[in-house]
Amino acid sequence: MNQPCKETLMKQQQHKILLYLWTAMIGKFSKKWTNEYFDTPLSNTGQLTKIATSWSDELKGLIPSQIKSGVEALSTRKEKVWPPTPMEFKELCIGSEFDDVLDCVMIRLQEGVSYRWTNKLAFNIWAGASSDFQSMDFNRVPQLVKRRLSMIDRKSMFELPNYAAMSIEQKPPTPEMIASKQQRIIFQSHMYAAILNNQPTLFECFVLEPMTKRKLNREPRLDIPPIMHKIFSKSGTIELMKKFNESKRVMPEAPIKPKLIEFSKTEWHVKFRYYKTIAIEAVAGLLRDEGILS
Repeated sequence: MNQPCKETLMKQQQHKILLYLWTAMIGKFSKKWTNEYFDTPLSNTGQLTKIATSWSDELKGLIPSQIKSGVEALSTRKEKVWPPTPMEFKELCIGSEFDDVLDCVMIRLQEGVSYRWTNKLAFNIWAGASSDFQSMDFNRVPQLVKRRLSMIDRKSMFELPNYAAMSIEQKPPTPEMIASKQQRIIFQSHMYAAILNNQPTLFECFVLEPMTKRKLNREPRLDIPPIMHKIFSKSGTIELMKKFNESKRVMPEAPIKPKLIEFSKTEWHVKFRYYKTIAIEAVAGLLRDEGILS
């Protein structure tokens, strides 16, 4: 006996979800639903209608329990008389999840790398956009969380980190190790900015492959200065940091970002831009001495 293929099973699941949704919506809105979306999501041939297809596309990625949550949340809407649009209904489906995920992301931003994830969905939302979360203003975080929730493929999520195994297999980093790594990352960031500001053509030695592959070939051309081969490596950055310190150049002290309740976006941006400008110029001076910048 032939088993149905994966595509057929997914199609059957899709039809089942939309039939449930249509039944629930007709029960709540009656003719106000059927006048706009008809009695059934299926055509005479058993295929989805155009309207049902648009709903299916909007709700793609949601699991049955979320659809059920969205139906149950209909009673909490301010506008209870008229049916929701597909986008409005999707927000109802992910409403409670949004609050949970946002809480986890905000705590992670405050606690840093010491935070231990317990919410699998929140961990995957963070993992897919961690650099964006850490570089943006706090007031924009909810928007990114909501956008990532609408895009994430829940069937392909990473498992939570195994903190128990990590604590056994790995020694916790010492404060000196953490500080050293942070200094290297910051210094490398200043180097990249100095190159982009003064001589962006140096980055042409890195080839961006077609977007379908989404990979960056980090092998520079052989005809560039050898130091450029090291500038993007850990050992190369450490070597340049040592030379920076030996040259007695002064790296400005980074401003401390205020806590959420004390956060002043304008004041912080002014301080950070000033710090970044001075730091980049200091590193650019070293890169000129090293012959990396002309």
